[in-house]
Amino acid sequence: MSRLWKITSDVKLADLRNTDWDLIELPTTIDTNSWKAWYESVVSQFDDYAYSPLEHKELVGTNHLKDFVFDYIKKSVWGNPKQWLLQWGVQREGVIPPVTAADPNYFTEMKQDFDSNREQLSHYMFGVYKELYSILGEDSFQTTKLLQYLSGEGLKPHVDVVDDYLFRLSIQIKTNANVKWVFSDSHTELLHVIHDHTEPTSEGREYTLEEGKMYLVNTRITHSLRNLGTDTVVILQTDPKDSALERLLSMESKVIC
Repeated sequence: MSRLWKITSDVKLADLRNTDWDLIELPTTIDTNSWKAWYESVVSQFDDYAYSPLEHKELVGTNHLKDFVFDYIKKSVWGNPKQWLLQWGVQREGVIPPVTAADPNYFTEMKQDFDSNREQLSHYMFGVYKELYSILGEDSFQTTKLLQYLSGEGLKPHVDVVDDYLFRLSIQIKTNANVKWVFSDSHTELLHVIHDHTEPTSEGREYTLEEGKMYLVNTRITHSLRNLGTDTVVILQTDPKDSALERLLSMESKVIC
């Protein structure tokens, strides 16, 4: 039986809280031409705002942990993929790393009453991204990132949660037939453990996702992603709240923006 599910009208969020599936293809799709234009606008205006794992050491870790955190992040990826964090606790310009790695001595707002999902960064809120935000609702956008993978780049096998469930929304803005998502049944007791493979493992279930489609990713399953094609891969990723997931599961089959 395939572990890539397609939504039917009787699927509820409670039905998904298990490890019986890897990916869920949602019926709603996006207009890839409009989204590629938005991505190109982000790159042209804010390329220097992108966070890269092999750079920006000054932004991650704290004090004596800085070298450890920087080296850990480098080991988690193939290549040097870029990402733009689209929300933060306050309006801020420039490079912002993942909140779990950010140095509060640099990002001093983190020492206050801080919620990294409080503010949608206004300089990214234009075009189809602003339209999608309006359609899906604020609770759909948590830890939202624009991800870019050049040829050869990717995320090494890992899990994001162990004792709970995190269903990540992955919207394929630009992809190709040689982008490999691999899920396996190997388990770990550590959060976001990196399995130190130099190449994508051949052991596991391999998927190629379709451009313009929206998927839920079961991040409790060990998974990896690598662009083995020549074209750049672009993904919008976010972690919807349960209320938003319920709506996503019931949305109609149509292009929304």
